[in-house]
Amino acid sequence: MREAQSMMSASRWAEYQRLFKAVGMNEGLNRNEKTGDVFVAAHSLGKTEAVATYFGYLYCADGNERRYSFPPCMERSDSADKRRYRWRKVDSAWYIYEVRVHGTDD
Repeated sequence: MREAQSMMSASRWAEYQRLFKAVGMNEGLNRNEKTGDVFVAAHSLGKTEAVATYFGYLYCADGNERRYSFPPCMERSDSADKRRYRWRKVDSAWYIYEVRVHGTDD
């Protein structure tokens, strides 16, 4: 947790949340508290009550617990195309990431 805190302070995290909320992006910023991994949604398309697709950038912090995190950070593979997730590594710890939420997903 110490590394996660050093990556982004609580005040910076609160400011990012405030800015995203101010522009109507209430779902655009997610952080795993245990690992420090951060997903910043750059765009969402086709959002309805049943279906949404989120595109964005994902930062995977090093050296942390990987049982609960975003799939690219847990798997550490350069790319994947799965039912709900698709990603491609763009730098040492950064991925371009797509999350597909289907009406039948819980």
